[in-house]
Amino acid sequence: MYELKKNKSNMAVVILVFILFILSAALPLFFVHDYDMYSFSKGKETKISGVKAIKARKEKYKKIQGSLSTKRLNEVLAFYKKLPDKDESDIIIDGKYPGLYQLLRVAYAPIGEEDSFQLRKIKNTNYFYKLHREKIKEQATNSKVPIKERGALLKYVSKMKQTFKIEFVEQWPVLLKSMHFVYMIIAFLAVIISNQLFSFEKETHMDLILNSMDKKRLMLIGVKKILSMSFYLSLVFVLCTAIVSLITFSIGGISGWNSQIQMMADFFLVPYNWNFGELYIYFIFVAWISIMAIAFTGTLLNAMIQKTYPSLILTGVILLIPKVLCSSDYVPYVVRKIALIQPANGISIFSYLDKLFQYQIGSFFVLPVTAIVLSAIAYIVICAVVAPWMFQLRIQEKEN
Repeated sequence: MYELKKNKSNMAVVILVFILFILSAALPLFFVHDYDMYSFSKGKETKISGVKAIKARKEKYKKIQGSLSTKRLNEVLAFYKKLPDKDESDIIIDGKYPGLYQLLRVAYAPIGEEDSFQLRKIKNTNYFYKLHREKIKEQATNSKVPIKERGALLKYVSKMKQTFKIEFVEQWPVLLKSMHFVYMIIAFLAVIISNQLFSFEKETHMDLILNSMDKKRLMLIGVKKILSMSFYLSLVFVLCTAIVSLITFSIGGISGWNSQIQMMADFFLVPYNWNFGELYIYFIFVAWISIMAIAFTGTLLNAMIQKTYPSLILTGVILLIPKVLCSSDYVPYVVRKIALIQPANGISIFSYLDKLFQYQIGSFFVLPVTAIVLSAIAYIVICAVVAPWMFQLRIQEKEN
């Protein structure tokens, strides 16, 4: 309870939590307001935005919802070819077959040429579902993924469902982007709290009182500190996630929960065999455990250094390095692969969702999401064991 009261009296923590709750409500509303829908009628292009656009878009999806068969895709292609070769044709077909035109362009265009590709060139869409696997194979080859890893990746991808489900899914980017920004700030909050956890007593000279306690009692205090921090951060995390989710789902609904994430053009080349409901759950869990790992790392560094600002800076540097390394093409493949599974990259699903790395654990290969979770668990266990011991050691070092 004492540690929780400390957070209430810490102005930096109070301000950050306040900002988090405001942003949790404001971000979904901002992204909804930024949502546009275009239509073309009687020679005029019109645009509506915000909640009206989402509701109108949902109605268009209802007219075509069902299984995404090759018959339906060929129907889309045939309709498009009948339209004049003008810019407004893209708007017209997207109005009649929302989302499907963009999906076909991403599927059939050469990688990197999606915006300029002419869909009229293709004869039919009979190979649509095969293209997902073929394009991931091409990406893996271009990214110089080793042959053994590439084989494991393609084996996993081949198990994906061969018929997607058409539903309105365009509220999910609103939710994912909002969660991304909120979780980044919660991670910052975790860094702030964890790097004051053990240095507070030293900097307020309370260590002189604690110095008289026996080792077991000091270590127990250290464990209670970590548990209090974990409870506080988890509570903030749950409340912020609930606010973001409630606002987004109240506007856009939960349609698409059982639709493959590849139904959205931006996610077509993602190797995960997930629907949007699974994507949402994985995002929450991986982000939470990664934030916990970051917080536990901060507690260990703070217990070792016993000074707030130096440990704060060091934690920040340790978090920043993996983010930089895994996003640079100039960094060796193995280094990027290791950097990706550090907790800092687990905060946001956009960091690892489209990555094709495979990680071997015994005779099994796993995708980055599993490797990140295992890495975060390792950080948590090591820091949870070492930090209380280090706290006790540093408090009593004068005595020795």
